[in-house]
Amino acid sequence: MIDGICRANNKHPSEDESCRVYVAPDEKIRGYNGDLCARLKPGFLKLDIDDFDHNTSELDEPIKGKPRSDAVLAWLDSKGIRYNLMITEHGKHFYFRVPQNYPHETNKINWYSALGIKVEVKLGGEQSKEHIPFKVGGVLRKWAVGDMLNEDIDPLPAELWPLQKSKNRPFDFTTLSDARNSGFSEYAFALAWKGYTVEQIQSVVQGINDFVLEDGLRCREVDTILRDETLEKLRNIINQKEEKNLSPVAVANELLEQHHLIYLHGSLYAYQEGVYKPFSRDKVNAYISKHYPFAKIRFRQEVAEQIKGAAYIDQVEETSLINVKNGLLEISDDGTVILHPHSPDIISFRQFNANYDPSAVCPVLDQALQNAFSGSSEQIELFNQIMGYLMMNHTRYQKCFFWVGVPSSAKSTFSMMVRRFCGEENVSSVELEDLGKRFGAAGIVNKTLNIVPDIKKTKLFASGLFKALVGGDAVRIEQKYREAFDYVFTGKMIFGMNLFPDFSADFEGIERRLVILKFERVYKPTDPDYNPNIDDDLSTNEAMSALLNRAISGYKSLIQNKGFLETQKSKQQMAAFVSENDSVVAWVESLDDLSILEREPISGPEGLYKAYEIYCNSTGERAKDQKDFTRTICTRYGLETTRRRINGKRVPLFVKK
Repeated sequence: MIDGICRANNKHPSEDESCRVYVAPDEKIRGYNGDLCARLKPGFLKLDIDDFDHNTSELDEPIKGKPRSDAVLAWLDSKGIRYNLMITEHGKHFYFRVPQNYPHETNKINWYSALGIKVEVKLGGEQSKEHIPFKVGGVLRKWAVGDMLNEDIDPLPAELWPLQKSKNRPFDFTTLSDARNSGFSEYAFALAWKGYTVEQIQSVVQGINDFVLEDGLRCREVDTILRDETLEKLRNIINQKEEKNLSPVAVANELLEQHHLIYLHGSLYAYQEGVYKPFSRDKVNAYISKHYPFAKIRFRQEVAEQIKGAAYIDQVEETSLINVKNGLLEISDDGTVILHPHSPDIISFRQFNANYDPSAVCPVLDQALQNAFSGSSEQIELFNQIMGYLMMNHTRYQKCFFWVGVPSSAKSTFSMMVRRFCGEENVSSVELEDLGKRFGAAGIVNKTLNIVPDIKKTKLFASGLFKALVGGDAVRIEQKYREAFDYVFTGKMIFGMNLFPDFSADFEGIERRLVILKFERVYKPTDPDYNPNIDDDLSTNEAMSALLNRAISGYKSLIQNKGFLETQKSKQQMAAFVSENDSVVAWVESLDDLSILEREPISGPEGLYKAYEIYCNSTGERAKDQKDFTRTICTRYGLETTRRRINGKRVPLFVKK
């Protein structure tokens, strides 16, 4: 039933999966007296029943005033079904083989079985990573029946398979105790539509009556419910199901229930491992082909349309919780970090590829940051803030990031690391110039990050869409073969570059939306500390958790500082960027003596504006209007305008404020 034993911390493996060591079940971990757990093999599963609420310690949904696991135990024993059983602090863990036709491929937590009893079913194997904590707090847990080496057990009976998540949907179990005859009849037909055999349905009805209901029906009443006429109708339903003569609504409801589907902005999403992921039409067809292989094309189309209507939501309110691999992080106002469990009720499309471990560190990452930013604590803190901003589900700070450096300065290495941190499926790579194209912005919908490690030198003639995306304004998204929709981008954008892009044609408002991070180190294969495997070293689970801790630190710093740090190196880069993109600034910097700004008139044939126009003509730039020329100089150089009489004429001049 198990294929390896490893060290544990309480009930879970203590080491990260990448460095976890397993020993054979018949071996011992020498010199180790701590907690232990065993990995459940593929082909086996755990039926977990927590009888007592973890918070209140009160009985959770008792049956006849007793723990519900007692009812399951009594029913199993009445059937002579073989199992392994471990008694826990909160209930019982039953172990079975996985049935050959078991309909679920993932774990089902707190679902209701066909017997109407709430259970958790967790599959063994590599994908689910289910473990048996058999030594907790230094004490070996006792097995009430069998043990973890005993494989002489039966498959999980269909009566205990997870059937539905809610107690009252799609079938309302409460009807079985109120109007029992009609309730049982309705339930029998519902089970038939679900694919249960007549024998299984009979067993379920008898089991609920004998072991679950407070006051069961008399034998003849049960016989009346399951009379030959009813059984024949059930067989007809089952035959119809086998002939695939099902309602598209029923199949659509199966898909909706199994995958927690939602339909938003023309796309279908399913809840998988704590996050909503795209669920294509092909996946719908694959499900139908697997379970209803003889369904016709028209039937498949009707199922797809039914799903769209039933799963449709108009919009999603972004949550402030941060979705990571092992839960949802809440960072409170005082900086406290709380890890909540995942829930399909919290609609999140993006999950960071990191487990939250507050003790995680990565010396390789620390050294990489020291190298890339020449040991500047300010630049490293700015990098941490950028990582923290990635985790914010808003664009309140209205910033885009330029990573600037010559070739071989680690921009691509850091870009790859950040891509993996965000999760490849949550990252787009739309070029800066392509964002403004007709379908260009469609690629960034629901993305955490749009990152391009090395953009080409390009001239942008309009920056309105860029500024709207950075600032969190609604933009119109056009998609091929789908309806357009209004969308607010809450992801972030990072562009790596050797040379600044050219915004000179529409530079207004660009500067305040940028944070520039300078990469200074140039790496050479001949360097003593050159690491050809750096990309792999920065993508380990350890590195991702350590990067998450840096991001959390940057998140807090960003809030405390009320914005991004203005480092000296970033200011220098910003000045260079502005000089390249603002023709007025470039002209002023070309002057030998800046005092000329306060000596010469602004307008006129010999004025400053005329000299600026001549400069633009010589450099091939389009000159700004005089009012924009005047405003730029006043804003950047601490001047204001006045009028004075020169040679009998009143002319405009710049003067110090």
